[in-house]
This record gives sequence, C-alpha cells and structure tokens, in this order.
Amino acid sequence: MLSREAVLIEKLESAREKIHKIVVIACIVAVVFKDDIKKIIAEGVRSSINPKLILFDIDPVNVLIALSVIFVYIIIESLTDVFIDNIKGIRKLIMRKDDIESFWIDVVFDSQRVVGLGFFEIRYYQGSYVVEGIAYDHDMKRFGVWMSKISSYKDRIFEFVYDASRYNVGIKSKCGYGKYYFTRAGYKKVNSIDGYFCEEGSSEVFFVIGKRVKIDKSKLDEPEYVENILKEYLNGIEKSISLKRLASV
Repeated sequence: MLSREAVLIEKLESAREKIHKIVVIACIVAVVFKDDIKKIIAEGVRSSINPKLILFDIDPVNVLIALSVIFVYIIIESLTDVFIDNIKGIRKLIMRKDDIESFWIDVVFDSQRVVGLGFFEIRYYQGSYVVEGIAYDHDMKRFGVWMSKISSYKDRIFEFVYDASRYNVGIKSKCGYGKYYFTRAGYKKVNSIDGYFCEEGSSEVFFVIGKRVKIDKSKLDEPEYVENILKEYLNGIEKSISLKRLASV
C-alpha cells in the first residue's frame, strides 16, 4: 500500500539530485583550482577590494572565490527546483519516454462485464502527480468524479490513493487505492495503461484499460462530444477482446 514516505516521482527526484551533485563537484573543483583562478582574476580584484582585508592577512581573492561558490550553489539549487516545478517542457525532457502528464481515457470492468468509462488528467503539482477524473456509466452518462490524494510514480508503475464522489448517492465521497501499469507498445513514450482500483473497506476489485488521448477539455460538458469519444474507444476495446477470445479458441 502507498505511504506518504514513498518516492513521489523517481526520475524527477533523481534529476534534482544529479544536478545538485554536479554543482557540488563544480564547487569542489573551484576550490581545488583556486590558485589558478586567483592568477586569472587577481589583478582586477585586488584593485577593487578594500585594502584593510590585507592587513588581517586575509587574501581577498580567496574570500571572493568562497563567497562566489556559495552563491552559485544556492542559486543553481533554487533554480533547479523552480524550473522542474514550473516548466512542463523541462519535466518532459527529464521524464522522456516515461512522461505521463496528459489526458487519458479508460474502460472499467469487473470480472464479468464493463461497468464504466471515463477520462482522467494527470498533471504535476508540488512535487507529485495529481490525477483528476470523470466517471461515466455504460450508457455514457456522467455519474461521478474522483481525485488522487497522494501518488507515487516509479518504473512506470503509478500508485495512488483517491477520493471519489458519486452524484446518484448525494455526492457521497469514498476513498480507495489504485495501481496503474504504463506501457509503451512501440511508441516513443508510454501511451497505454492497465491496472486496478478498489474502494476502501470493499473486497471488490475493478480493472482498468486505458490509453493516452487528445481531447478538447472545454467540450467535456457537451454530452454528444463525450459520447462519441467514449463509444469509439469502447467499441475498439470490445472488438479487441472478441478477437483475443477467437484467437484462443
């Protein structure tokens, strides 16, 4: 089960650590080769540094190098976090084939039949992925929404704890746990999922099949637009399942 101590997004955290290590190494190199650096900048620095420092036998160049190393480290460390947290392109560059920030469509089924469909969006927020989804019944009628509370993404496995609200029971909220496995299927980046989820306190498990999809978010309140996309995907899933059954006969 997912815990709050879990690694939130392995690749992003690894990238932060690598950048921080590179900065530390650069700082060490600057200290080791400080004499060479001093020779290059000594003339200009000595002419602009307060001569009183020399009276206390403090080399102003050493002081400048030390302060510069500290300053550069603090700045780069801060900028690393800012860039990763606020620039989607940077995260995509780091995650590469494992990038999952997108819209997804899924079909939910139990051990016997399809019980629902839906859309969900995975987005980055404050160090982890947040998932927000809309659930539809088999007749393409919206019946609920759900949102992750905490998540972890590692080795293309996405685990999350969620809250779900159902319209037909007075917006009653329920908690649950889900685990999705992302696959590439020959594409440049992960493009499909399969997995499961279950509600807290229930032994019933629901299974999920899904894929990355491009949709117009502004049209999700238009029943006809939603119904066409869901029907097309559901028909494709059912056809695929039928072909697999025939192949196994």
